[in-house]
Amino acid sequence: MQECPRDPVRRQRRFMRSANDIHPGALIGGKYRVRAILGRKHGLTVDAFHTSFDQRAIIKLLLPHQADQREIERFRREARALSKIASEHVARIIDVGNEADGTFYLVRQYLEGTDLERHVRKTGPLPLHDAILFVLQACEAVAEAHANSIVVRDLEPSHLFVTQRTGGAPMLKITDFGTAKLLGGAQDAMGEITGTAMFGLTPYASPELVRKAKDVDARTDVWSLGTILYEMLAGRPPFQGEAAHLMLQITRDDPMPVSQLRGDVTKELDTVIGWALAKDVEARFRSVHAFAHALLPFAPHEGRLLVDRIGQIAQAARERKTTGSVPPPAPPPSAPGWLPAPTPPPGGHGAAMAAGAVPAEFAHLPADEDAETGVHPGSVNHGSPILHRHMAAAQQAPIDDQATEVFSGPIVPPVPAAAPSAPAAAAAPAPAAAPAP
Repeated sequence: MQECPRDPVRRQRRFMRSANDIHPGALIGGKYRVRAILGRKHGLTVDAFHTSFDQRAIIKLLLPHQADQREIERFRREARALSKIASEHVARIIDVGNEADGTFYLVRQYLEGTDLERHVRKTGPLPLHDAILFVLQACEAVAEAHANSIVVRDLEPSHLFVTQRTGGAPMLKITDFGTAKLLGGAQDAMGEITGTAMFGLTPYASPELVRKAKDVDARTDVWSLGTILYEMLAGRPPFQGEAAHLMLQITRDDPMPVSQLRGDVTKELDTVIGWALAKDVEARFRSVHAFAHALLPFAPHEGRLLVDRIGQIAQAARERKTTGSVPPPAPPPSAPGWLPAPTPPPGGHGAAMAAGAVPAEFAHLPADEDAETGVHPGSVNHGSPILHRHMAAAQQAPIDDQATEVFSGPIVPPVPAAAPSAPAAAAAPAPAAAPAP
């Protein structure tokens, strides 16, 4: 059938760009010249430079033939997410735009280095202090995202970039927020899409995302950070395999403790990672700050400064939500009162284990809890008074709700914890849920 030349839609499609039209030398937005094609995941990613300033940049493009409503929303969401976050551990957004043929593009700063996935593949397991420092840098970026009502949902090593500061010190930056979800003005007709609808299954997806839970919160990012720390220390993800097997591993199986893979990882650090990877979200660290603070005993000096910064971000977000104003960040106390010590869900230690809430490597820990703190002394101590102090000093806190309304799910308000009674020999403590001071 002969094409009607007066049909504007068909006429436009004749001039739509395809991936083959983007090549070294091509011009984007009238000002960015393509140097090289970098990848084709979620659109097209190119290395380019600004023709007027000779400034290198990375550009993500969404071409017209890819631009269904879901992909357009994903692209816009990433731009909004990146523009909201000022952390030095997030790649800075430079420009956004669209061309006459319908091509969308997002421009971010160019970084020298490699992504964390390739870095670990090349070097193998990282030195302990490097791994802790990197995950704390990622925690700072994610904490700021949560403070801006953003749940990242899709953290993985390929979305983290290892680069260097001016003085040569290594640092980590998040480069991809493509499946992040925003509150407020970002909620639109695509708001009902669940997390896993937007991306494929990865070893870093939380059990609640694998189950396609609609109401995920900041704790799903805690899980992803825990898997990334595990991979940096072990040299491989905690869960591997084809899709069906991977789903079973994430939702049912517990990974081998890292201490069994390398000698410089202690059982105390196993405990922290295990709580980050608790299958039951109620048994997991309730916020990125809680996870970061639990890592404090293992952190180098810069890591300690990062934990302080994460505490300031969390505190400022809480005050902003309470008062509606933006207070100056105040340094947290030496033992932050909003750090929870995750505990197994009610129903007894055996029931919790059967439900997959408590990692198998912690099955030997005593079920009795301290009558005053409500914390398993064995599970947080392992002979380390330093870890016990950091984990137990502030073990009652509300869930970090700065990013829990992402899917308009119900938020359970914190209630004061009742004075614990002496449990039966096989009983496990209920999760603490007292409000932060």
